[in-house]
Amino acid sequence: VYACGRASTGSNYELLLGKEEIPVEGPRNLNFYLAAINADGTPSWIKAFSAFRRNFTSPSEAPKIVAAPDGGVTIISMVRYTLEFRNDTLAEVSASRAIAIIYVSPSGEVNDLQVIPSNLEDLDQVILARNGDLLLSGRFRNGELRIGDQSLRAGSTPAYFTARSYLAGRTIWASPISAELKWRSVGGAYGLLETNDGNVVLSISPGGYNFSINGCAADPHFFSLASFSGETGELNWQREIATHGFGFISDLAEAPNGDLYATGRYGGTLRAGNGETAETGNRDCDVESSFLLKLTPEGLVYDLVADLPRNFVVSGFNVFPDGTYALTGWSRRRAAV
Repeated sequence: VYACGRASTGSNYELLLGKEEIPVEGPRNLNFYLAAINADGTPSWIKAFSAFRRNFTSPSEAPKIVAAPDGGVTIISMVRYTLEFRNDTLAEVSASRAIAIIYVSPSGEVNDLQVIPSNLEDLDQVILARNGDLLLSGRFRNGELRIGDQSLRAGSTPAYFTARSYLAGRTIWASPISAELKWRSVGGAYGLLETNDGNVVLSISPGGYNFSINGCAADPHFFSLASFSGETGELNWQREIATHGFGFISDLAEAPNGDLYATGRYGGTLRAGNGETAETGNRDCDVESSFLLKLTPEGLVYDLVADLPRNFVVSGFNVFPDGTYALTGWSRRRAAV
């Protein structure tokens, strides 16, 4: 098992994992770590690195990691300036929004590095496709997206994108989604899913996840889903699936029968596409709750589940072969069960 996260920004703390202290291989001013954890829960090694960032505006979010077939791990992140790992300088990155794909062996050695030029604003999600390709989602500005050798235009700024890339770094396709005026802002594209029939489904959460205790917005925000061909990136369909006072979709999953599940967080009133509604109990959006939307494979909502623990923020969603599911997440305050 591998874990990736933010380390201390100062030099007065040593990285600890579990109850054991293992020397970090790298200067203490490197702000992220990659750790290998044994099957019994004890750490095997911890490596420190710098320059990684999930988005351009916030340097504190850890990069994405995906498992490699040989037991190693691949790190995917936006990078800027000098890219360091342990005590080694891997690359001098001149473009502040480039994407790095780094393969790290089971023993903790960097065996491959690809730096892809881009002009991304945010890299929100990365998952591994069934054939070993990378699927990415995020946002860009100024109406034009450049990622690797792909360049495309959108009818808005900012706008969303999803892309497919080889692990070796070459972009296979990239597709944009232009924002609509009624969205007013563009939030995170955190939900990304490859379906069993090979399509790619992306969640888009106009309005973002920040909210004000002074009241919900006068106009509702929107949750939308978009489906793309996994082979070509061509848009299959795009649908608004709910409105809300504030919130975001954190994860997508597919049921054994092909239905889609979307889960996340909301404040104020949540109104699903099938007409069902839910409220957090406070119209000022200073109380938050989680939700689960069930949809057909074509993105049509048929059920809303909103009686999840209040203040519990869902971050992950897993569906089992028998159709049951499990939610993972965290609590901003004491969760009411």
